[in-house]
Amino acid sequence: MARAINPCAKKKACVPACVTAGHSSVAVRCPSSSLFRAVIELMGEPLVAPSANRFQQISPTSAQHVAQGMGDVVAYILDGGPCSFGLESTILSLVSEDQPTLLRQGPITQESLEAFLERPIQTLSSVSVKGVHLSPGLYKRHYSPQTPLYLVRHLEQFQAPIELRKTFEVGAAHVFLYPPCHLLASNEFVLSPKGDLSEVATSLFDCLQRLDNQQWQSIWMEKAPDAGIGKAINDRLSRAAVRDLSEL
Repeated sequence: MARAINPCAKKKACVPACVTAGHSSVAVRCPSSSLFRAVIELMGEPLVAPSANRFQQISPTSAQHVAQGMGDVVAYILDGGPCSFGLESTILSLVSEDQPTLLRQGPITQESLEAFLERPIQTLSSVSVKGVHLSPGLYKRHYSPQTPLYLVRHLEQFQAPIELRKTFEVGAAHVFLYPPCHLLASNEFVLSPKGDLSEVATSLFDCLQRLDNQQWQSIWMEKAPDAGIGKAINDRLSRAAVRDLSEL
């Protein structure tokens, strides 16, 4: 479990190219888990590791998720408890001394970073340079459940297009950001009972994992307000979804 931000800087010659996927920069993480920090201390050297999920699939936020997704290929799973933030960390590139660049939205928002640094931060305008992705999670399709995911703005007011009406009504799980005005049906779920966007972020991937395991025919989820941590939530949702209907 990494802390909520990963700084990225130019790598030294001692860092092998295989560690950085051929990039000239490297991101450094400091785990918040005292258990995992103890493992690194026992090793006496920095540890290089990929994310604990298969390529383009839902990010795990608990040891149980890792076991479900990768239990057949890993010998041991160190359980430090559920992730505190739910979303992957913010990645901030400091390769250019003159212009910090946000490579991935995350729990530490662009607004809070700009306030702390007292300068504007450039957001990534291109997912790749010469075909090489600059940061994890920048593929157009990523964080995806096996179950088709559709995005809407407000489920209570949503009218599905004719060609998707049966998909919306039959065998579909409906996921609200906050509690709706009506009693929940058996196919309806809420990400934040408290109406807190940070709780939405913490619950997001766990909810997708559970619904994916329940074998619904489709999942329909509300998008977040596009500000603060809502930008990071919507970034993950837009890459996970098969279709975004939030403008209807």
